[in-house]
Amino acid sequence: MRALAIAAGAADSDALVDILLAPLAPDVYVHQRYERGLSPARIAAALRTLAHSTVPD
Repeated sequence: MRALAIAAGAADSDALVDILLAPLAPDVYVHQRYERGLSPARIAAALRTLAHSTVPD
C-alpha cells in the first residue's frame, strides 16, 4: 500500500498507509453493513471517494 501511495504522489505516504487500510478491515465492513445497514454499493462508493481524495489528479 505504501508503494502505491508513493507512486500516486500522495503527500506523506508513510502516515497514510494505516489510514487507508483501516476501512478495509473486515470488522469495519461488518459494522457498516450489518449494524449500520449500509449497502455494499454505498460502502464501495465511500471507499472510492476516500481513495480519489487521497492522491492528486
